[in-house]
Amino acid sequence: MIDVIGMLCEKFPAAFFQFERRRKPLALGIHKQIAEALPTLNKVQISGAMRRYVKNTFYLKACVEGASRIDLNGEAAGTVSGNDAASCASRLAAIKLARKRKMRQKELDGSIDRSLALAANPEQDKAAEIEVAKPVPKGPNAGKRTLHLKGMSSI
Repeated sequence: MIDVIGMLCEKFPAAFFQFERRRKPLALGIHKQIAEALPTLNKVQISGAMRRYVKNTFYLKACVEGASRIDLNGEAAGTVSGNDAASCASRLAAIKLARKRKMRQKELDGSIDRSLALAANPEQDKAAEIEVAKPVPKGPNAGKRTLHLKGMSSI
């Protein structure tokens, strides 16, 4: 899909941008224009590339109500509606939430340094801090439960 996006960036430099921060809202139905202009691409390639292109966070941030949509030539082709802007905002919020959950899971798994984890998520609740502070067992028996017998001494 990245190769297809690269091809779109080369063929249509006014509409497609490899550098994510430059991405602008695309015209509705632009996939049909791409299919006509580039018959060597099939539907699966085009839809996969478009899906990847438009789920980018910078693309979603650019889709605010009233923002101009562009066609393959970079010319105005309508505006972003309120419903489209709300949809993009909810997708962006979902992406941010998923990233926070992934970071929290990494914290709990002990796969990242505790100090970095706390700095990345300052509103972390007390229970998660306690989980992060627990030592992570290592070795072949790490996954096995430990039986503690009170009053027994080890020889």
